[in-house]
Amino acid sequence: MPFQLKTDAEKAKMTPAQRLEYLETLEAENMRMQEENKVFLQTNTLRMKVAEKGGISVYGLGTRPVTLYKTQWIRLLDFIKAPEDSPIRVFIRENESRLAVKPTSNPAPSNPAPTVDPAIAALQAQLAALTGQAQAKGPGIS
Repeated sequence: MPFQLKTDAEKAKMTPAQRLEYLETLEAENMRMQEENKVFLQTNTLRMKVAEKGGISVYGLGTRPVTLYKTQWIRLLDFIKAPEDSPIRVFIRENESRLAVKPTSNPAPSNPAPTVDPAIAALQAQLAALTGQAQAKGPGIS
């Protein structure tokens, strides 16, 4: 039978001996899960699955999965020039009907405003402040 956590109400009804037994059970389950996790991490294998929201999650790269939508994976795979028979491309083809497409955000403006480096903006603000102070004192006065 799988391990079941007790509710607060169930724990409140326990005798001290039952609580001790429950604590020992929790510790044993914790050790079992740690060993299971250790074995999983040592195998160093990658695995994929379709995430709940339709993205593709790759497990085994770190402590958390890497999840991207189909279009994001394709863009990344195209960027690294991954072959058509790469495991992720094959997974995408095999699970096409289960995959979601990344929701589109607002399209970028055709003429986006130029971005200014924050350091340059800070220098410009300081220069404007100094220039404003110099003009307030009058020309040529320091």
